[in-house]
Amino acid sequence: MKWTDMEFLELGQCQGELRYEGESLELSFTLERPETGGLLLSVAPIPLTDVSLQLLHGLYRGNSNRRIPAFSVIGSTGAGHRLKVDHARLHTYGSGYEAGQNVINISISFWRLELFLVPDSEFSNSSSGYSVEYFSRGQMGYGNPSAQHALGQVAISGEVSLTTPIDERVGVVVVQAAKQRTKFDVWLPACDQLVSKVLLTLSLAHGYRLSWELQKVFVHGSLCLVRARPQSLPVSMRAAVFHYLDLQPALNLAVHNYTEELDEETGLGVALTWFLGVAQYAEAQFLQMMCALEHLVDVYRSTQPTSAVVGKLLFKKKIRPELASKLESMASDEPEFTSSQLAALKRALGNLNRKSAFQGVIDMLDYYGVFYEDIEAYLPKVVGMRNNVVHRGLFKADQSGEDDEVAKLRNVLEELLVRVFLTLLDYRGRYASPLSNLESVELVRC
Repeated sequence: MKWTDMEFLELGQCQGELRYEGESLELSFTLERPETGGLLLSVAPIPLTDVSLQLLHGLYRGNSNRRIPAFSVIGSTGAGHRLKVDHARLHTYGSGYEAGQNVINISISFWRLELFLVPDSEFSNSSSGYSVEYFSRGQMGYGNPSAQHALGQVAISGEVSLTTPIDERVGVVVVQAAKQRTKFDVWLPACDQLVSKVLLTLSLAHGYRLSWELQKVFVHGSLCLVRARPQSLPVSMRAAVFHYLDLQPALNLAVHNYTEELDEETGLGVALTWFLGVAQYAEAQFLQMMCALEHLVDVYRSTQPTSAVVGKLLFKKKIRPELASKLESMASDEPEFTSSQLAALKRALGNLNRKSAFQGVIDMLDYYGVFYEDIEAYLPKVVGMRNNVVHRGLFKADQSGEDDEVAKLRNVLEELLVRVFLTLLDYRGRYASPLSNLESVELVRC
């Protein structure tokens, strides 16, 4: 199925209002799919008035100044179905005044569109009889893996042929409501959170970030709600940790092990998002992965009573004063030791009781039980490369073979992050190792 063939978003001519900070403006628009991807509201020419000019020009100036104000569009389709567009922004803006048309031309991009095919009154207070489907481009998959969750049965399916163009690979995650009664306005947002975790975990089996773009909600088999979230096409960046022909292990991790508590306590979701980002150059890829690692370390440190090397009171009352006294004694014996140099060194003493970035990584790995003995010797070099790229804009190896060194350290960091992710998810089994040329290896557990 081609993405552009999904006929349930053929809305026809729509009428509605643009709403922003108490102001409103009537619009007539259609939904379009540009060749560059995504979705836009193509708006019919708007008569040029003081109200329309002031409102739209204010929004345009906000976009230009990076303030990027967001507004909403409320309206209905030609068939009478209610629709709502959230987090909308001006995509194009221009005036036809010079051509004698006395109109303003705009198009609108947005984060989410909701199309209500039944009145709100038909949404009951229970999720019984509901199911929801999440469609994403680029999603591969063989068979129909499934897993049971408190919200209901979760099943996935996707494209099986690598020769299919990526924009024609359409996969789906389905959640069929459990029998227990849950309020619909609680059940659906919870499904959104669950599926975001499912797609993040499935992304490890694809090498790129998966995000749902279309959602369909059914009541007893009848379509009642459609949501659209324009997303960019997935771009391959990393080798897959799992294989798309067997997604059951990844689905099990997402449904049974990837909890809200795990996300909050470890920062796993943000780290996975950084890890699956898109960058062209090796150094940029390295920095994205380093952001993932540093976020994990930062969240870990926030759960610990202290990040100091020794007790703060001991350092403040005894260690630091003695070190400062030694410095003062040395300064009195060295004529070239200036007062400003002494002051600078004494100020720097406070940093001695702060754990280094390298020590923070080691502490986190030990705490979570991540195996790293085989790559421990490379970790100081990984931190050094991070410092070089961040502070100098490039990495300078200590010897010839600089490109090989960049690739090696990037692979070490990728391997380390994969081990952290799988350990946090309590995975037990084999994975494709970035450090072993994607050879299938058993995850070592401490």
